[in-house]
Amino acid sequence: MGFFLCERIAAPQLCNTFFHLIGDVHQPLHTIALFTTQFLPPEGDRGGTRFYIRVREGRSTISLHRFWDDLILGSERFQSVRNTATALRLQPDHARAQLPELAETRFEGWARQESFRVAKEQAYHNGQLRGSKDQQNGEVFPVDYIATVKPLAERRIVLAGYRLADVLTQTASHLTPAASTEIPPVSASDGIVRGNKRSKVYHLSGCPGFEALSPANIVTFASEAEAQRAGYRKAHNCP
Repeated sequence: MGFFLCERIAAPQLCNTFFHLIGDVHQPLHTIALFTTQFLPPEGDRGGTRFYIRVREGRSTISLHRFWDDLILGSERFQSVRNTATALRLQPDHARAQLPELAETRFEGWARQESFRVAKEQAYHNGQLRGSKDQQNGEVFPVDYIATVKPLAERRIVLAGYRLADVLTQTASHLTPAASTEIPPVSASDGIVRGNKRSKVYHLSGCPGFEALSPANIVTFASEAEAQRAGYRKAHNCP
């Protein structure tokens, strides 16, 4: 849906911006930074990128930010992403009717009222989650951490998908229709003489070439005299 609408918008850079910003703002760690005596101002933990953890004992140390980035997908293979997206969309609690958050259409609301709250209360456990500044020795997660936050991350990514589709649909609906390639109809205000800008030949209504002119080359005159004064000559096949 999103790619189809992007083709209609015919502005790949605009589509890339939509995909990037709407997707990013739904990842909670993109809307917050932790400041403590351990993670000092002015940067704090930089959205979890300097807050090091381990999923469980014996696992490698990673940043909290990376953990949230990879929590749902973990792979960039198209088929894998598609399968995951389909499975998430088909969950009953991910139907539009089950997502009251969709009533919020402001970008600021998605960031402040939703992602920031999830980051503060769940990702950081209101500041109680233990993290390390040591890139080689991260703190181990509480045993229930992943089971608690994964459904929240899934909900965020589903909301991002719906909202991206809504934004693209709304944008496409406001586009100016492409210029018509049809030959303009003759009307009283249009005149009864059509000239060809390239050949400097004019045609009268009913002449064989009158309807065959390319719209890009048409110039109209109110009379033959006007066309002749402009340097146009009458088509040979015109009676």
